[in-house]
Amino acid sequence: IVIGIVISSLVFDGVCFGLGRLVSSNHQQDAKTYTCPTDWIGYQEHCFIFSKEEKTWKESQNFCMSHNASLAKITKEEMDFVKMHTRDHVFWIYLIKEPNQPWKWQDGENATLKVLGDGGDRAYLNDDGTASSGRSTTEHRFICKKKIYEIPKCL
Repeated sequence: IVIGIVISSLVFDGVCFGLGRLVSSNHQQDAKTYTCPTDWIGYQEHCFIFSKEEKTWKESQNFCMSHNASLAKITKEEMDFVKMHTRDHVFWIYLIKEPNQPWKWQDGENATLKVLGDGGDRAYLNDDGTASSGRSTTEHRFICKKKIYEIPKCL
């Protein structure tokens, strides 16, 4: 076991140091916590950010990707949480429609979320939890989603 004293928390070679206390790597499994970046909101096993600015669909996806995320795939279990954060606005999500194909999420899964209208090949989420089709060049707010990440909790 390595012993050391530091002023702030840090992790080095599987050992958690913090505020003069040490947690060895064999105890670290019991001392984990999960967090999201600043301005992101954690829910279940994911971090979400609900933009305040409007962008095209492609610009929205590029923003998400620059933060190691993607436009959101919203599950049934997440819908109530998402609706709390989308009041009075619409938000791009990652639903796309190819010609003669059903609406699909970015992972290729067919959408169970009904998409209203036929105005485009991308979908945005309405504030009531329904989705509508739109042109990718239209600017809307957007939702990014990524897996929550684990950080050691220094005791």
